[in-house]
Amino acid sequence: MSALAERLGPLRCQLPGRDTELPLAAPESEAALVELIQEASAGGLKVLPIGNGTRLGGVFGAPADLLLSTRALSGVVAYEPGDGTVTALAGTTMSDLAGAVAVGGHRLTPDVPRPREATLGGVIADGLSGGDRLRFGPTRHHVLGMRVLSSDGEITKTGGRLVKNVTGFELHRLYAGSGGSLCLILEASLRLFAAPAARACATFTCSSLEAALDIAERLSAPPLEPTAVYLSRKESSWSLIASLDGRSERVERERALVEERTQGAAWCEGADADALYTTARDEAPRETEASALRISVRPSRVQQVLHLLLRHSPNSAPYVHPLAGTVEVITDVDSALCAELRALGASVRVRGAADPGAAGASALEGRLKKAVDPHGIFCGEA
Repeated sequence: MSALAERLGPLRCQLPGRDTELPLAAPESEAALVELIQEASAGGLKVLPIGNGTRLGGVFGAPADLLLSTRALSGVVAYEPGDGTVTALAGTTMSDLAGAVAVGGHRLTPDVPRPREATLGGVIADGLSGGDRLRFGPTRHHVLGMRVLSSDGEITKTGGRLVKNVTGFELHRLYAGSGGSLCLILEASLRLFAAPAARACATFTCSSLEAALDIAERLSAPPLEPTAVYLSRKESSWSLIASLDGRSERVERERALVEERTQGAAWCEGADADALYTTARDEAPRETEASALRISVRPSRVQQVLHLLLRHSPNSAPYVHPLAGTVEVITDVDSALCAELRALGASVRVRGAADPGAAGASALEGRLKKAVDPHGIFCGEA
């Protein structure tokens, strides 16, 4: 280990829950990545794949010996405007990728918070979706294929680069959200959507959580289909922001529906709407040394989850996608809180702290891990 660490150079990184820094490698070629994986495997070292390392709170206390980053491997490999697909290396930032496809009239999903910091490989491995999941669905639905590096140093492909070429076993759907526990993602292909011609945002300032969620529910019924709805706490009030985008006619029609169903909206359009949308998107909590929760629950139970969180931590500021049923919040984590959340049917992921109620891997997950990574080289957490 010491010889390998010395050869890697001075780069170091500290994981939450670890007292000491770990060696960090960011090779500039796939050949170098393969060599490092092979050396780690031969030495029995635990490897944690990362992108830019912005979401390390999810691997609190991971038994890693080496952090292996793909951030030096970036760039668009193929962009097919006619097919509406793009293929890029794992270290490509989401902002660079979005900019590349915008030239051809496309939008990238997921539209994640702070896209200048997030890499394609990290987003897919973390299973991260943006607020636009409400309209386009989760990230894994848009992953067409991947090239990945396995723990034995082999590079394999799954799926394809074009929609019409996706055949065979869809292992890329398995790797999406696996948290670096099964492989290291080298390249991925995504389905794209048409870029919006117009955007309008409605802001509602509500004195109570119940009032804000009532408005959110009014926005959920067809034919109204907002791209994203954000809910956040602003001191003694709640702010609800609904983003509408698409063709100009669609935005005008949906704005009329919002005004028909609700009252008190403050509207902005064009560049102002884009700026408000970006601000709301990027208010998502950062994963730092502070403990946090990422919660997924049925939209009908978001109110119960938020009341529980506010009883536990009255001064917290939850960041909520109410119609998608997701909540992120920086808060102290204890076993009673996690148990009560899970009793509501919520999926709870603890970030930046140990999970007091973790059930451990299921038998199926254990067999899967053994089949894909038999020597347990990768130590990410799904």
